[in-house]
Amino acid sequence: MSWIHIDDFCEAVNFIIENENLQGAINITAPGPLSNEEMMKQMREKIKIPFGIPSPVWLLELASIFIKTETELILKSRNVFPEILIGNGFQFKYDDFEKALNEL
Repeated sequence: MSWIHIDDFCEAVNFIIENENLQGAINITAPGPLSNEEMMKQMREKIKIPFGIPSPVWLLELASIFIKTETELILKSRNVFPEILIGNGFQFKYDDFEKALNEL
């Protein structure tokens, strides 16, 4: 899963506005995507929840009807990397999920 800390998101938007020379689609995401399993594990550890209950596909498909979205958005992953930001010198304050989680 791709993720980003809100502070880095705001700084990235400012960076894009200030650097008018940037071209193309710019991914605003932290450079270290991780699996949903790892993300949830770290979140559960942080808030001291001992285990998580997996959601079966049929339940997610049902939920997608209520939130009016495509199941693909829930069930498929896309690892996105901020190539343009990094290539143009943007520095992330929270480039590691654990560091971001600890700050929150």
